[in-house]
Amino acid sequence: MKRQIIMVVLVVALVTSVLAPSFAGQSRAAPPASRNQAHAAIFDKTRFVLHMGFAYYAFHHFIYARFHHKVVQSDGTMTYENEFASGSPHRIANLVKAAIALFFTVHEIKTAYKIANSSSSATLQALVKPVNALLALAGKEYARLHGCQSSSDTGANASPTALPTPEGTPVAGSGCQYSDKDITGMNSAIDAFSKTASDNGVSIGDKTVPIPGA
Repeated sequence: MKRQIIMVVLVVALVTSVLAPSFAGQSRAAPPASRNQAHAAIFDKTRFVLHMGFAYYAFHHFIYARFHHKVVQSDGTMTYENEFASGSPHRIANLVKAAIALFFTVHEIKTAYKIANSSSSATLQALVKPVNALLALAGKEYARLHGCQSSSDTGANASPTALPTPEGTPVAGSGCQYSDKDITGMNSAIDAFSKTASDNGVSIGDKTVPIPGA
């Protein structure tokens, strides 16, 4: 009787030792979908910040810096000049470069919008509406500036030429519709979006990127 009990115990122990690795393997199965979604959301946020950073740099460095150009006078005082103002040297060339930079800005904001709109990140979803509003404003300003494109810097008599729109379709220049108010409005809109993004835990800064022609 005692021998039979011992045999039963040994059999149970043997079966347990064989089955235990299988159960352990099941417990170490692939991570749940929620973990994968969390990783994807983090990656989306990184991409969003990168593309918005490119857009910021294009506007701040190639547009606003020319609109609000710092000049140190001989006496050491600091003044600001608007390189887009009527009568400014190379005004047409500067407006052409601004249009190219704004084209790039629109493209990068549109890319960021697509990332946010399709992301599972609640943070980015909260930014879909405000970034879409910023995209609309940038697109509207580009529609006005692309008419400033010209073949050479020859002043008021420069003939407009085609400049690709954000959708990639060439559109003939229809006259320059530059406005100081538009530039300051765009800058204010970017500042406002930065605050909205920051309030939602997303910090956006300029990301240096070369823009040929700007």
